[in-house]
Amino acid sequence: MKYRIGRPINGISLNGNEYLCDEDGKQMLFDTKELCKDYIDKNVVHEDTSDEEIEELIWQYKGE
Repeated sequence: MKYRIGRPINGISLNGNEYLCDEDGKQMLFDTKELCKDYIDKNVVHEDTSDEEIEELIWQYKGE
């Protein structure tokens, strides 16, 4: 099982999701939820981001 960072497009769940991609345009996948959260903490969120907002960014992904 892998993890990826995503959110609803324009904040509207009916639009589907967009995911964090690497320089080659491929979705970034993480081996553990902890690695995913570490990346979010260092690269995505600001100091005032709540734990609930971070939790909403994490999506589970099966397979590659």
